Amino acid sequence: MGRHRLRRGGGRIASRFLERTDNPGIEDRILLMNTNRADIRNNVNRIASAVPIDAEEITQKYTVDFGPKDGAGNKFHWGEENIRQEQGRVFDEIEAAEIDEADAFLYITTLGGGTGCGSVPYLVNSLRDAPPTTSFENITHVTLAAWPFDYEGAQMHFNAIAGFARLLNWYDGSQTSDIVLIADNSHLAEEVAENMSGISQSGGLGQKDAVNSALMKVIDMMIAAGRETFGTTDVIDIMAWPSQRNTRHLTPGLALDMETIYDLEMPFDLAAENTFAPIDPTTAEGVIAVVRAPRSEIGQRERFTEPGVMKALDSWLEKNGFDQDSTMKMNTLTPTDEKTDTYDVMLLFTGFDVEPLLEKSMPKFDALLEGSQDGQFMSKFDDPMKDYTRQDFLQLKQNLEAYLND
Repeated sequence: MGRHRLRRGGGRIASRFLERTDNPGIEDRILLMNTNRADIRNNVNRIASAVPIDAEEITQKYTVDFGPKDGAGNKFHWGEENIRQEQGRVFDEIEAAEIDEADAFLYITTLGGGTGCGSVPYLVNSLRDAPPTTSFENITHVTLAAWPFDYEGAQMHFNAIAGFARLLNWYDGSQTSDIVLIADNSHLAEEVAENMSGISQSGGLGQKDAVNSALMKVIDMMIAAGRETFGTTDVIDIMAWPSQRNTRHLTPGLALDMETIYDLEMPFDLAAENTFAPIDPTTAEGVIAVVRAPRSEIGQRERFTEPGVMKALDSWLEKNGFDQDSTMKMNTLTPTDEKTDTYDVMLLFTGFDVEPLLEKSMPKFDALLEGSQDGQFMSKFDDPMKDYTRQDFLQLKQNLEAYLND
């Protein structure tokens, strides 16, 4: 998938890439970005305690702090203003880190917080709309966005709606991300993480760590699909297709450590049960199957060939009530050199019905918007470059509705 960008809300996940040796080279393509210097220090200290590398080196090579204010006060528009005021310096840091020579950027953020939810959509839009160099012009922008836990406060759900809307389309309605991968924290923690093959909450893992472990698996599968595939479909093809159809929101489902004696139908069923958001899979406009199998098995069984994967996907879609005429489908087969007799499956559901997510966050967005007044939004900044109004936030809601009804 080329070089990757990992962001503030994904700091814990990004730091795990620096702590391990899987996917060698990925650690040289990560930036941890934050407005809060203390958060950066905490991540750096955690990394330095896990790997033989000193904190100063990590800070110099892999971190960027930005913004005139320390933190975003859980307000997405404060996070957006922080990066707006230092956009030039952030671009300079990206170029200095030499991560601009890429096929795709992967951003990781929570949608509930202020820094990531505020800065990531702005950064994606800026790199797409006014790239600082020609090397940024043809990059695919993929965002992995975590929906807040159900129990989190109204402001975080307000941020989630505004963040989701801005990751899809900017205030003026222009496209932002090519792909938005959604993971719902509550759904993933309570219904998926403890049951998913290959992911466990045992061994001292807490709720958030279990969620992060699941997200790591998705990133692993995407990286694998970008490194080597059998056939003509790779991860860039997978990412381009939903963008072209304007079904740019996706959620993954995983079935891991499946014994190679099993056909693909069982892991497809498990992946559909283990989606990262509360969805009805049959509402998806498209389904993408990514199969990662031992290199020694590929070509030895029909199911571990690209035509075999597509045949199994066709059969599974028909058995599970998908509209065969309108459901778009794609597949890719990628090898692993690990000595194992198991294989992994990821299904990506595109353009699915997001009402289960909106119904728990949109009422809070509407309530906060109704009680707000123009002039209060940028009180933290002495000289804001943008003075937000209620109409700005209302426009985001209208943009989201227009995208979903397209």
